[in-house]
Amino acid sequence: MYRICKFIMIIFISCVAIACAWDYREIKQAEVTAYCACERCCGKWADGMTASGHVIKPGDKFCAAPRNIPFGTMITIPGYGKVPVLDRGGAITEGCLDVYFASHQEALNWGRKHLTVRMAKGE
Repeated sequence: MYRICKFIMIIFISCVAIACAWDYREIKQAEVTAYCACERCCGKWADGMTASGHVIKPGDKFCAAPRNIPFGTMITIPGYGKVPVLDRGGAITEGCLDVYFASHQEALNWGRKHLTVRMAKGE
C-alpha cells in the first residue's frame, strides 16, 4: 500500500510541476522592431535612460514592451537573446516589442521582424 501511495504522490507532484511549467511561459507572436538611444529613434526622450530608470551602458541588451508587461519580465527573442523589459514606447502596443541596439545602423540592420517570442512569468 505504501508503494502505491508513494507512486500516486510522485505522479501528482509531476503533474503539478508540468502544469506550473505550462503557466510559467507564454508564447506569443510579436512584431519586433529595433531602436537605439538616438534622437531619431527616441525623440525628446533620447537621454540615455530607459522608462524604468535604467541608465544605458555599453553592451546592454533589453527590450521595450507595452505597459501590460511589467518591467523586469524576461523575454526570449529569437536572434536577439533572453532580455529584460526595461523600456516603454509610445508606438508599442499589444503584440509589439522593440529591441535596443547600441547604434542606429545596427537598429536599421535588424529592421522589423515577425517572431515567436517567449515571455517568462514571475522572473
